[in-house]
Amino acid sequence: MGASSGISQLVACVMQVVMNNSLVYYGNQSEVTGDVALSAMGIVMKIVMILGSFCIGIGVGSQPILGYNYGAGNYKRIRSTYGKAIIYATVSVSVGWLICQTVPHLILSLFGSGNEQFTQFAVKCMRIYLGGLFCSGFQIVSTNYFQATGQPLKASILSMMRQLILLIPLLLILPLFFGLDGILYAGPVADIGSAVVVACFVIPSMKKLNRQIQEKEEME
Repeated sequence: MGASSGISQLVACVMQVVMNNSLVYYGNQSEVTGDVALSAMGIVMKIVMILGSFCIGIGVGSQPILGYNYGAGNYKRIRSTYGKAIIYATVSVSVGWLICQTVPHLILSLFGSGNEQFTQFAVKCMRIYLGGLFCSGFQIVSTNYFQATGQPLKASILSMMRQLILLIPLLLILPLFFGLDGILYAGPVADIGSAVVVACFVIPSMKKLNRQIQEKEEME
């Protein structure tokens, strides 16, 4: 049951190694330079961690409620809890995403000041790489939902979806065609792509849950 969480942490380490090496390599081939690219992305990844922690907190907080009611057969409570968790996580991460898209300079100022080249690339990096971040709340909460309701295989697959299955290959492939910009565009492609895949898992699960609710109401 804890495999999905362990896999997520391991994959995050692998992804960071791939990203850092790609940033240095392709950054040195551009006017930005590898050091600037690595420093700018470091700030962006800190923002991802901060915003993601809200979603993780909501997802993990919903697990005891989901697990208890799954065992008790209270499917209506499961649907209600999952829906609320999705809304809370999406709203919280979307607020942060909107701030990053509209006033990135304000966020960057919290981490210190740099030269003009660094600032320009950091703003570009924040706006492009975080372009699909608003989808992350749905993905994280859904992974926790499957974990809490006794579906560890689905939870493990979805925990690997964004970073291992999508992001790491994109970090290796897109820069071959777009250079340093390819690393930036890998972020939103992975976020939106993983959200679509998660939806393909969630929709059948919700249909099944609705049938269970209906059957229980008919029995009562």
